[in-house]
Amino acid sequence: AYVHDDGHFTGPPNAPKAHGTARVVLSVCAPALHCSNPRGIGLGSTRPVCVNPAVAMTENGTAILVAAAQDAGAAGCSAPVGVWQSVSVHGRPFGPATRIVAAGDSPTAAPDGSSSAIAVLNPGFIPYQTLAWVTVSTSSNPVSLHRVPDPDVTNQAMVAANATGQFVLAWIHASSHHNAKLSLKSAVGTQTRLGRPRLLAPQSQPP
Repeated sequence: AYVHDDGHFTGPPNAPKAHGTARVVLSVCAPALHCSNPRGIGLGSTRPVCVNPAVAMTENGTAILVAAAQDAGAAGCSAPVGVWQSVSVHGRPFGPATRIVAAGDSPTAAPDGSSSAIAVLNPGFIPYQTLAWVTVSTSSNPVSLHRVPDPDVTNQAMVAANATGQFVLAWIHASSHHNAKLSLKSAVGTQTRLGRPRLLAPQSQPP
């Protein structure tokens, strides 16, 4: 997945509610590197200035896109307009994108079964200080947003998962919002439950 026209405005960059022409382009490749023709996909009726995509491929060939879109704000791409999902099954074209979170950014994803993936993102609006995860799949059922119990996250998480639905998150924790000391935390979970966060690396002053 890549983004076409990322950061392009339809009007002056500092104009209120300026829109853009960014769109996600997708191609599914076989092991022999035979790839389908790139295909752009719209994120509902939005016209975002920037898009941050993440993709995951399950063991049975289900490809999952999770993409966060932003309009122009006071500081560049700083007005989230939703996080979206789209799924391709067995190499078929990706289906229409559906919005799974009203606002958020910085998604990352990992396959956690034959037809699903765990997606982790910063929900809400800038400044992002929390993390949440959702299970994205071929099901048409609404997704549930689960929040990580840490109110002082400073960066997006990394996620790894296995085929039985277990996953591990790792993220940066800040001791405060001013002159913060940073530490590395992690937690292990399943699709609906996250264990107690654990400290992996102690606090230190950021470089």
